[in-house]
Amino acid sequence: MMRDHSNDEVLGCIRLNSIDKRAPIAEIGYELGSQHWNKGFMTKALIAVTEHSHHQMSLYRLEAWTVTGNPASNRVLEKAGFS
Repeated sequence: MMRDHSNDEVLGCIRLNSIDKRAPIAEIGYELGSQHWNKGFMTKALIAVTEHSHHQMSLYRLEAWTVTGNPASNRVLEKAGFS
């Protein structure tokens, strides 16, 4: 769950799905309330979760997919270093 620390408002969520520690890979997914779009919240959260996944969880690969017609989500992934 992503919250605004100043007022505890829920902004959205970010999570790891299908974690396979043997491979070691996982899928990452996220949602953000539309009133919080284009403010950099998700990019910042995605970078933090990606770093945690690699350094603390020793995951080698994170995979993500986006819904067709959502170029903003593609840009979030690119800004966070996904290809």
